[in-house]
Amino acid sequence: DGQKVWIPEGDPAGFAALRALGVAPVVMPITDVMTGLQTDLLDSVSVPPVGAVVFQWFTRLKYVTDVPVAYVYAALLIDKQAFDRLSEDDQRVVREVMEGIYRKFDQNGVKENRQAMQALMENGLEMVEPQATEIAEWRDIVLQSHRDLARNGVFDSGLLDRIDSLITDYRNGGATGAQ
Repeated sequence: DGQKVWIPEGDPAGFAALRALGVAPVVMPITDVMTGLQTDLLDSVSVPPVGAVVFQWFTRLKYVTDVPVAYVYAALLIDKQAFDRLSEDDQRVVREVMEGIYRKFDQNGVKENRQAMQALMENGLEMVEPQATEIAEWRDIVLQSHRDLARNGVFDSGLLDRIDSLITDYRNGGATGAQ
């Protein structure tokens, strides 16, 4: 319906997905989003609840939905040569410690997002709950846009198939989803 939706720089998959969904993706750095909301350059953003609170974007929004549409990720990258210089025991310790840290990040993220969603509602945002059929339709449209990008060489179609398989398994409560 022509909504102007923020998309971060360097996200061709997100850009294509928004276009396929019939909205107008607006590319800008995260530092410009508040200004975009204040000047009506943007109508909406896709952000975890905690992000909407931390960046104060919720002060410029009226509605919220609890549909996971964006992935937020973080990584710690270690130079392979430096890691290879560690003993096998030290490598194992690094892996164990980092897995524990990221597991705690995930647990804290879920709790913090629940609290942030409550804060959004307490600050007057109205919950919009799409129907399951709408969500399924959106997923199909986004998947097709991703397949189009893979066909055009933007990313590897084998990797896309693997990711789709893992997501389906997770949504169906399979081994990946049970963890």
